[in-house]
Amino acid sequence: MTNKSTPSSSTATTSRFAPFANESDVITVDENRSIENHVGYIALVGEWNIERTKPDLKAARALRDLAQRMVEIMEEDAAAGKLPDELPPLVASGSVANPFN
Repeated sequence: MTNKSTPSSSTATTSRFAPFANESDVITVDENRSIENHVGYIALVGEWNIERTKPDLKAARALRDLAQRMVEIMEEDAAAGKLPDELPPLVASGSVANPFN
């Protein structure tokens, strides 16, 4: 994720997570997996192999619920003519002084 802001450590529940709404919401599925919200994309962070086990049922449900909401939002955008073919390139926000100089 080059030049992209990192969401804060706040945790949203899957029911309150609004895909593409901000750069700060994070769903913490477990200690190894999280879902980060961004305005132009959703990031799956961590180890996302899903095993057919009781613990991984939680991860599978989170993905299912999120995918459904993402599809609904993108379909609404497409119907309104607002779904782009690709995202615009990221623009650097400026330079930062090197603290080691």
